Amino acid sequence: MKGSNGILRLTELSPGQSGCVVRLLRENGSGRHFMKLMAMGIYPGANLELLRRSPTYVFRSGYSQFAIDADLAHMVLIDIDEKGFQ
Repeated sequence: MKGSNGILRLTELSPGQSGCVVRLLRENGSGRHFMKLMAMGIYPGANLELLRRSPTYVFRSGYSQFAIDADLAHMVLIDIDEKGFQ
């Protein structure tokens, strides 16, 4: 774990927290979900910031914002960055 807060799932972040994607989990035949995340540019090494948790998970990556459901958000592992979105 690189960050002092460790690695968390996107579903565990609070709005305003940001970090670097370290892994996308592939669970229970979630190949379609995995490909959807990759199409959004969410892959290991990508930076993102959680903007909102409800009613969907809204995050910023680069100059784009995305809304995803809890199943997709649960697949994304983030190394928390205490300095903020980069």
